[in-house]
Amino acid sequence: MVKVVVGIESMLMIRLATVALLLSSGTQAFLPTPSSILLRSGGSRSFVKGQRPVTPKAFTALRCIGSETSTKKDESMTSKLESSLDELNTLYASISSEIELKESELKKLKDSKAVLEEKIEKVSNALELARNEESTRDMELSPAVIVGDGRVGHMMKNRGDPGDAMVRSTSELRFQLKEAPGGGPKSGPIYLCVPNSALKELVEACPPERRQDLVFMGSGNLGPFLKQFGLEGNTQALIYFVIDKLGHDPVDGKTSLDPDGLTAVTGKWSGDLAKRLKMVNLSCRIMDSNKFEISRLERLVWTCATHLVAKANKFTKVGQVVESHWSEVEEVMHELVRVLNEQAVSGSVQLEASQFYERMKEYTLSIGHFNTVVKDLEFRNGYFYKISQERLAKGLPDPCPMHTKLLKKVKAVK
Repeated sequence: MVKVVVGIESMLMIRLATVALLLSSGTQAFLPTPSSILLRSGGSRSFVKGQRPVTPKAFTALRCIGSETSTKKDESMTSKLESSLDELNTLYASISSEIELKESELKKLKDSKAVLEEKIEKVSNALELARNEESTRDMELSPAVIVGDGRVGHMMKNRGDPGDAMVRSTSELRFQLKEAPGGGPKSGPIYLCVPNSALKELVEACPPERRQDLVFMGSGNLGPFLKQFGLEGNTQALIYFVIDKLGHDPVDGKTSLDPDGLTAVTGKWSGDLAKRLKMVNLSCRIMDSNKFEISRLERLVWTCATHLVAKANKFTKVGQVVESHWSEVEEVMHELVRVLNEQAVSGSVQLEASQFYERMKEYTLSIGHFNTVVKDLEFRNGYFYKISQERLAKGLPDPCPMHTKLLKKVKAVK
């Protein structure tokens, strides 16, 4: 009997010590219940014969001891948690302050980068112009064949080299290149100052050995056409000057955003054309093929959007769209730029929106008196309309809905 009671008391002391240990270590203790401290025999819940159960008074005392210990522990944990929270808040404030400092430093770096980019662009343009000047300063013009007696062809012939020859038809070009009558040029550039619709028969009339001398002066999307004849590397020009009437002086397309002008050329006879234009006080930038391609796409977008919106609103001059319909022009431009960038193959150039719309607006104002025309559909708006039709045929949405709508409005397409 004595041994049993002693065993129970020993067990209670061990249990109590365990509770205290668990509480001190921050772990939730299991407080004993009457049923948990009963001695068991063979898994039975009955008392061992002669065993005296723990009295309610003893259990109450045990619970009180556990509660007192738990309260002390709760107070200790509260203090520790409060201390930890203070430390975390202090650390958070420190990190936040550090982030603000780094963000401020990053903003300054970005601002410096933007300034450097602007300066790099200006110096690059200045270097390009200086190189152009050096390359054309002492250059002598090569006697050329000028095809087309329109405003541009007339200017090129009258203010060019005395040895230049002008032809007005495919048959004349064929004869000129074969016979060189009157001591005409047997080599040198062949300037095609004609509508794009006349290009195919002129290229076919040109002997294969002279095709590398062809200079394409027309705007528009000439890429597929040039690729068809293997002439992608030929000299190409982007004309941003305008001539109101035959014999009138040309007006350069210079603006406040493009003070060095927008007319550009790339290819074999770049220097010759730049020299000719300089002789009539026109700017001309000699570019590499990639930079020229960006300028070509910009010009294509401007032509297709500005003239179309002007025509749709019954304006006779392109400059009239700036005051009241420029937002509409920009909407069409956005559509066309998006399509061009989607069509671009991996690694090819893409148009960027950086000042593009503002630059084109300035250019439109600079030649605002120029007549509104929607023509050469195959090489201009037709390129985008074809893409729209292909998408619609596949059950896809039109990528250029405004452009398509306006083309139908002016009855350029059905």
